[in-house]
Order: sequence, then structure tokens, then C-alpha cells
Amino acid sequence: MDIINKILLEWRYQLPSGYPKTDSDYHKLGEVLSEMTDLDVASIQRIVEHARTGNIISEQEEMNIREYENFQNFILNVYAMDGQQLLGLDKLFQSITKHSNQDKIFALIADTTKKPLSPGTYDISGTDLDLYNLITQNVRIPNGHPSELWFAIKFNGEVKGGVAGDSIVSDVEVGADGVSLKDYAKISTVDFGTLTVDAAKLLKSSISIFELLSGQDINKSMTRDSMNSILDMLDSEELHNDIKKLISVANDTEIRVIRRFVNKLQVFMPNGNPTDIVEYFCTELNQTIRQKLIEVDWWGIINDGKLYLETSDEMYYALKCKNNRIASGVANFKGMHLFVNGNTINAEIQNLRTQEQG
Repeated sequence: MDIINKILLEWRYQLPSGYPKTDSDYHKLGEVLSEMTDLDVASIQRIVEHARTGNIISEQEEMNIREYENFQNFILNVYAMDGQQLLGLDKLFQSITKHSNQDKIFALIADTTKKPLSPGTYDISGTDLDLYNLITQNVRIPNGHPSELWFAIKFNGEVKGGVAGDSIVSDVEVGADGVSLKDYAKISTVDFGTLTVDAAKLLKSSISIFELLSGQDINKSMTRDSMNSILDMLDSEELHNDIKKLISVANDTEIRVIRRFVNKLQVFMPNGNPTDIVEYFCTELNQTIRQKLIEVDWWGIINDGKLYLETSDEMYYALKCKNNRIASGVANFKGMHLFVNGNTINAEIQNLRTQEQG
């Protein structure tokens, strides 16, 4: 049974007499159309008015409904994971049909033989930009961003959106590869999501100890500069000597609070050498950052008409500690989220690619 007959059957089923007799019966048709299609309010009102005058659905409107149903089914079947909602496809369809570049836009959507993922910087221009703008203006994705649909169409992926609930990591699946996609007006500070349990535990335990040792405070946002300032002090010969004396005192004292503190401190110097504290911390931080990054295969950032697509290995290169200090690509760890500086990361990765090509 086609969509038109389904609508008519459902409408008549809901009418007390089985056929329309009152104004409220025609109002019911509007409700059925709202439930069974994604037509806009104006289109539904026109159909209801046609019904009042004896022409239930005009030939053109029937064709529009059929075309939209085909469009919606294609988008959901090809570019969305099973069960994923994409809201506003009706508005997207109508906006495309009114666009001067509609033929190329529909051709882009229909093309399922696109190039595979490849690291690099992509200009979002021409038909790509037309489709991007139409999607971001009309589509909503529960627990996601409209740009995920554009990315899925561009690279033959599937929008993951809210299907995975709180456990979601990747936003789009392209074949067997997961992609985390961020769309920002500014990329000076980009939220890369919640830290792993291990990373959060490392930061919490180290901050309290490092603040006591250095006498400095790490600000609430746990910025790179504030943490590196403490790492500088922890690397000083003066503090190394103080720690050695503290360990000696703990070995002889009966004061349990001192013993407990030294026991916690020794976690950061497995060999008992205070000079290892900073290196050990950075090694552990690198491992936890890598653990976060490899949850997906690719990281994409959309900003100012460009898509920056990086592999997890490239992203790790940009974010791992350099010379036992937190990398400039890391902005902060506010709220146990990893915030990064997109501009710095792009520059770091571009330098890496240049070195590899050289």
C-alpha cells in the first residue's frame, strides 16, 4: 500500500462515521498528515483545504509526497544508522528543490561512490557548501550536530547521533572507521570530550600532591600554563632535595600523615628518585591521552569553511607531552574534559606532514 492510501485509510479509521462530516474531521486529517509525513505546516494546510473542497490531494501534491518519501527513505537507509532520527528532512528536501543548484546537490546526495577518508584540509565550497548550508539550516540530529549528515554524505558514512546514547564516542561511522566530528565557529578551544577514567584519576591524584609540594595552585580550569608552571618547579634541584629529606623523615617518623603522603608521592617515582616525578607524570598523561584519542580512528574539525581531518596518530603527535611539559596543543582539562587548541594542532600536524614528505 502506497503512502497516499495509508494516509487516507488512517484518516478514515479515526473518523466516527468513517468519512468526513464536520470541520473537526478535516482537522483530524491535518493531524494524520503531521504524524505520517514530515510535510511543513503550509503544505498540510493546503492538502486539508483541498479535502474540504472535494479534491483530497492534488496530483502535484501527491507527486511531491511520493518524491519526499523517496528522498527521506534514501537518506535514512544510506546515511543513518538503524534507528537514528534525522529531523527536518522535509524542510531540507523543500529547500533543495528551491535552490538554483538543486541538480548538483541531489546528484551529490545520490552519489555513493565517493573517495575514501584521507587526512588533510578540505575547502567546503561549491556544491559541498550549498549542501552544508542547507543541512545546517534545516536538519536537527538528536544528541548530534547537523554537520554529521553533511559529513556522512560527503564520505559515504552513517550518522551515529543518539543511537549509542551516553556511550557514544564516534559521531559518524565510515565503513569500519569511527569519526569524531566537531563543528565550531572558533577553534581556539575545542572540547574533545570527557577524559577516560584513568586520565581523570591521574589528574586528580597528581594535582593535590603537586600543589602541596610546590606551594602553587593549579587553577580550576587546569590550564596548560598553570600545570606546566608546577612541573617547572617539580623539576628544580631544590625541590628534589626537599623530597629526599621528606622521604628520610617518613622512614623514621611515627607520624602517619607524613607516611601516607610520602606513600602517595612515591607512586610518581617508582624508582625512588625525585627527578623521575615529572617524566613519570608526562608518560602516564601521554598514555591516557592516547587512550582517549584511539577511541575513534579519525578526528574532524569544521571551522570557517574548512574541514580539518586528522588520524588519531596525528592527533596524538600534536597532543602528547613535549620535553616533559604539557603540549601547546592542549588548552586545559576543565571539568575533566580534554580541551584542545585547534589552531595549534593544525599547525603541528602540518609540520609533521611536511617533515614526512621531506
